[in-house]
Amino acid sequence: MPARRPTRGVVYVHPGTWMTSEAERKAQFNRVDRAGQIRAGENVCGNLLEVGRFCHDLGTSVARTFGQSPAFDAALIHSEVCDGSELCFHEADRQAYRAARGEDAFAERGGVHGASLPRPCGTPAAEAHHRHHAAQR
Repeated sequence: MPARRPTRGVVYVHPGTWMTSEAERKAQFNRVDRAGQIRAGENVCGNLLEVGRFCHDLGTSVARTFGQSPAFDAALIHSEVCDGSELCFHEADRQAYRAARGEDAFAERGGVHGASLPRPCGTPAAEAHHRHHAAQR
């Protein structure tokens, strides 16, 4: 008979999702667009001090609660908010950008994938773009 392996544990928490899962918290902590409107989905703004404080406190609580347990192996603090992530325009975001770049927040950015800029005609990228769209018609 094989030796029994001890049961081990991993704690999994997702503070960003929790912070935006109810309407009141979503209104306070979700990312906002340029007009200040709440973005769709659970899309927490990590630049807000309260969000950072909550995540830190949650990690501390997990460590204090389970850290001395011999069966406790790890804690996974969910960080996969990037899948639905989008630019955010809270005042904290604007100030952070201004401090880092010395200019107004994201003036040239159309979204997380960059600005939508016209391709100059005659360049290889423009030619390939036109061929691709012509083939789809």
